[in-house]
Amino acid sequence: MDMTNLCMTEPITNHKRFAAGVWKMHLLISTIGLVLIGIVGYGFYSGDRINTVDASLVRCAMKIKLEVSTTNLIIEGLLGEMLAADFGPIWAPMDAALRDFRSAVDESKKYGAVLPFRPAAVDGADIESLERKISVFEEKAAERYVNKRISLLDDEADRVYRLAFKDLIEDLDTLEDRLGRLTARNLTHFRYSQAVMISLCVLLTVLAAILFRRYADQRERSYAALAASNERLENEIAERRRSEENVQASEERFRQLAENIMDVFWLEDVGVAPKIVYVSPTFKRWSGRKPSEVYADGLIFWRIVHPNDRKRVMLLYREFTGGAGEFDAEFRIVRPDGSIRWVRSRGFPIRDADGRMYRVAGLAQDITKQKRQEERREQLVRELKDFSNAVSHDLRAPLINIKGFSREIEAALEVIRPVIDEALPAAGGIRKKELTAAFYEDLPEAVDFIDGSISKMERLIDAILKLSRLERRELLFERLDMNAIAQDTLKSLGSQIKTLGIRLSVGDLPETTADRVAMEQIFSNLVSNAINYLDPGRTGEIEIGGEGRLDEDVFFVKDNGRGIKDADIEKVFNMFERLDTDVLTGEGMGLAYVRALVRRHGGEAICESEYGVGSKFTFSILKRIP
Repeated sequence: MDMTNLCMTEPITNHKRFAAGVWKMHLLISTIGLVLIGIVGYGFYSGDRINTVDASLVRCAMKIKLEVSTTNLIIEGLLGEMLAADFGPIWAPMDAALRDFRSAVDESKKYGAVLPFRPAAVDGADIESLERKISVFEEKAAERYVNKRISLLDDEADRVYRLAFKDLIEDLDTLEDRLGRLTARNLTHFRYSQAVMISLCVLLTVLAAILFRRYADQRERSYAALAASNERLENEIAERRRSEENVQASEERFRQLAENIMDVFWLEDVGVAPKIVYVSPTFKRWSGRKPSEVYADGLIFWRIVHPNDRKRVMLLYREFTGGAGEFDAEFRIVRPDGSIRWVRSRGFPIRDADGRMYRVAGLAQDITKQKRQEERREQLVRELKDFSNAVSHDLRAPLINIKGFSREIEAALEVIRPVIDEALPAAGGIRKKELTAAFYEDLPEAVDFIDGSISKMERLIDAILKLSRLERRELLFERLDMNAIAQDTLKSLGSQIKTLGIRLSVGDLPETTADRVAMEQIFSNLVSNAINYLDPGRTGEIEIGGEGRLDEDVFFVKDNGRGIKDADIEKVFNMFERLDTDVLTGEGMGLAYVRALVRRHGGEAICESEYGVGSKFTFSILKRIP
């Protein structure tokens, strides 16, 4: 399953589920509310109907009582006047009231069937008893009326009639009283039941609301937890994607680096069964063999090493993988066509969590060109040494002879001077003048010129010998604080700087690995050169700076002096080159020494200048491990 799609759809799905749950809960609460409202409403309706029926029974009972009393009065009136009477119409209202009462009783029985908890107000026995007593009343009333008309006085009939009337009235009172109490009780029960129903409705509503709130809170918390979990999952997936993209980008960069770098990158698992696990494609370029051949046979690495170097290199590598020393070896390899190339190979240990070496990362560099340059340089050094020996012997010997004969000439002149002084007065005017000029002016001037030329030649020979010694002197590389070396140089030239009022600016110079004496000589020559070539028409300014770069450290000395013409910039590093002979003296070897020393450090010296503005001399030192 696509985790991204899962993350995108899962919250929506659960949110829909949550919304559906809320809707269902609302529906349930609404249904319960409607049911309770129906029950309460039905209770009110039923109570109202019951009260109506009960009131109807009471009214009917009262009507019967009223009709009985009315009938009694009518009978009393008829008996008093002794009028003839038809009892049918007299009994009709009372009978009608009895029928209404029976109808009300039947109506009450219907609600008794619907509401079984309601006790019956009047049963069949009550009605039969009432009907019987009414019949007795009617019968006794008729008998009294008949007897009264016959005998005009019948106390027994009156007594029986009045007992029947009293009994009927008492029975009706009892019924009326019982109906009143029943109605009041039903009303009370109705009110209690309605209060209970309303309380139950409120209670159920509150309970449903509480349950819904808890349900909603729980669902909300569940949804919030799910959303948080989903967000974490999305973040993890996004982080994993970024990691995968970074890994892919890193692999792509490594592939581009490995395929395009001129050096060979290799990995070897060390242990009981060493195995080459990776060789960059450049291996084929300078060894003539495919990387697949190395994967198939790891010993090819050793077979291509020149037989004269193989034992030494294998011993170094064995010591390195055994945990002793480092692996940094220069050796020759033999290509399939028989040509020989020089290689510098270095190994770097890769260790596990316990510190044990389990793999070696190596870097092999084709140094054939450097080796040939070194051989050429050594050849040049030998030739320079032979030349300096020749200069020292073949040139100095004639100079010594010339200088010796010059001293002899001077001595001879001193010997013959008295003779010349005695002979000059005897010579003629013109002849005397010529002899005087030749002996006292031309010959001493010629001797002085010979001495000056000899001295200059000696200085030139010394300069050549010094340059030769610079080229042949063994350099001692160490980590140097170039700020301290620059300050020492300025301190040694402090008298000139103070006298000329030169403004100095020294930046933060990077440390470098170089020969201390060489660096002191380079800075001394460049700063002295800047002082000597300052423009006397403005205040001198000298700036010293530098920066560290990827593979070299760069330094410069900048001034606001006379500057150099464009046509002369290429000549400044030549031997015996002096561009301003009218002002300064010297052999013109200072910048030649600088270039020679810089090149011995694997760097280069360059000059940038604008005539009339100033010059900037920059030199670089190749970075190396001391």
